Amino acid sequence: LLRALGEPLRLRILAHLARGPCSIGGIARALEIPHYKASRHLSALAQVGVVRQTRSGRVVTCALSTEPPVLDLGCCTLRLDPTPVAR
Repeated sequence: LLRALGEPLRLRILAHLARGPCSIGGIARALEIPHYKASRHLSALAQVGVVRQTRSGRVVTCALSTEPPVLDLGCCTLRLDPTPVAR
Protein backbone atom coordinates (compact mmCIF):
# COMPACT_ATOMS: atom_id res chain seq x y z
CA LEU A 1 0.00 0.00 0.00
CA LEU A 2 2.75 2.44 0.90
CA ARG A 3 4.60 1.62 -2.33
CA ALA A 4 1.44 2.32 -4.32
CA LEU A 5 0.98 5.66 -2.57
CA GLY A 6 4.65 6.58 -2.86
CA GLU A 7 4.40 7.47 -6.55
CA PRO A 8 3.79 11.23 -7.04
CA LEU A 9 1.61 10.72 -10.14
CA ARG A 10 -0.66 8.38 -8.19
CA LEU A 11 -1.11 11.06 -5.54
CA ARG A 12 -2.10 13.51 -8.29
CA ILE A 13 -4.62 10.96 -9.58
CA LEU A 14 -6.08 10.53 -6.08
CA ALA A 15 -6.34 14.31 -5.68
CA HIS A 16 -8.25 14.46 -8.98
CA LEU A 17 -10.57 11.63 -7.90
CA ALA A 18 -11.25 13.42 -4.60
CA ARG A 19 -13.39 15.80 -6.70
CA GLY A 20 -15.53 12.89 -7.87
CA PRO A 21 -15.58 9.84 -10.16
CA CYS A 22 -13.95 10.17 -13.57
CA SER A 23 -13.18 7.98 -16.57
CA ILE A 24 -9.61 6.90 -17.25
CA GLY A 25 -9.60 9.06 -20.37
CA GLY A 26 -10.84 12.04 -18.38
CA ILE A 27 -8.09 11.59 -15.82
CA ALA A 28 -5.48 11.28 -18.56
CA ARG A 29 -6.69 14.51 -20.21
CA ALA A 30 -6.93 16.41 -16.90
CA LEU A 31 -3.42 15.41 -15.83
CA GLU A 32 -2.01 15.65 -19.38
CA ILE A 33 -0.60 12.12 -19.36
CA PRO A 34 -0.99 9.26 -21.86
CA HIS A 35 -4.06 7.05 -21.43
CA TYR A 36 -1.94 3.91 -20.91
CA LYS A 37 -0.03 5.56 -18.07
CA ALA A 38 -3.23 6.64 -16.30
CA SER A 39 -4.65 3.13 -16.74
CA ARG A 40 -1.52 1.46 -15.32
CA HIS A 41 -1.41 3.68 -12.25
CA LEU A 42 -5.15 3.35 -11.63
CA SER A 43 -4.84 -0.44 -11.80
CA ALA A 44 -2.12 -0.34 -9.16
CA LEU A 45 -4.31 1.84 -6.93
CA ALA A 46 -7.26 -0.51 -7.46
CA GLN A 47 -5.15 -3.55 -6.50
CA VAL A 48 -4.45 -2.08 -3.06
CA GLY A 49 -8.06 -1.01 -2.57
CA VAL A 50 -7.72 2.77 -2.76
CA VAL A 51 -9.65 3.10 -6.04
CA ARG A 52 -12.62 1.18 -7.39
CA GLN A 53 -13.23 0.78 -11.11
CA THR A 54 -16.53 0.12 -12.91
CA ARG A 55 -16.91 -0.68 -16.58
CA SER A 56 -19.78 0.40 -18.80
CA GLY A 57 -19.10 -0.79 -22.32
CA ARG A 58 -15.66 0.50 -23.27
CA VAL A 59 -15.55 3.22 -20.60
CA VAL A 60 -13.93 2.51 -17.23
CA THR A 61 -14.96 4.93 -14.51
CA CYS A 62 -12.79 5.26 -11.41
CA ALA A 63 -13.66 6.59 -7.96
CA LEU A 64 -12.12 6.61 -4.52
CA SER A 65 -12.99 3.45 -2.63
CA THR A 66 -15.76 3.77 -0.07
CA GLU A 67 -13.86 1.42 2.25
CA PRO A 68 -10.59 2.93 3.45
CA PRO A 69 -7.62 0.58 2.98
CA VAL A 70 -6.03 -0.88 6.08
CA LEU A 71 -2.31 -1.52 6.38
CA ASP A 72 -1.42 -4.19 8.95
CA LEU A 73 2.08 -3.52 10.27
CA GLY A 74 2.08 -6.40 12.74
CA CYS A 75 2.38 -4.25 15.83
CA CYS A 76 -0.42 -1.94 14.76
CA THR A 77 -2.75 -1.18 11.89
CA LEU A 78 -3.03 1.97 9.84
CA ARG A 79 -6.39 2.94 8.34
CA LEU A 80 -6.24 5.50 5.55
CA ASP A 81 -9.20 7.85 5.38
CA PRO A 82 -9.74 9.06 1.77
CA THR A 83 -11.83 12.05 2.89
CA PRO A 84 -10.37 15.21 1.33
CA VAL A 85 -9.08 17.77 3.79
CA ALA A 86 -9.88 21.45 3.15
CA ARG A 87 -6.83 23.65 2.97
